[in-house]
Amino acid sequence: MKLSIKPLAALAAISATAGLTGVALDEFHGHAKVMLMHGPSGGAGQTVAVKLQHRNGTDAWEDIEDAVFATITNAAGGSQMIEVDADGFKDEVRVHCTVSAGASATLAVAVVGQKQYG
Repeated sequence: MKLSIKPLAALAAISATAGLTGVALDEFHGHAKVMLMHGPSGGAGQTVAVKLQHRNGTDAWEDIEDAVFATITNAAGGSQMIEVDADGFKDEVRVHCTVSAGASATLAVAVVGQKQYG
């Protein structure tokens, strides 16, 4: 099987606590890597915490166990990678950011894994 890449969050400036738009990832199978690429969070003490959530249909969003990135700080930008079990995903997956007062960061998130078919 070939590896596939799918954007989970397009490059965007994040400056408020919110969940981004959910994406269907049902084509992925087994273990997948989720990569966060980001800039710094702004000034000293300003942070952006990034995690993954999922849901079925219109149910409430739930955190995906162990799908949390290290908190983004005012240090230089960079990238982070976590591994998740794509078989455990519900219908939609989204990125959720918790932003401290005055913070902002530019970020993008992508999933890399094997598709079930093809």
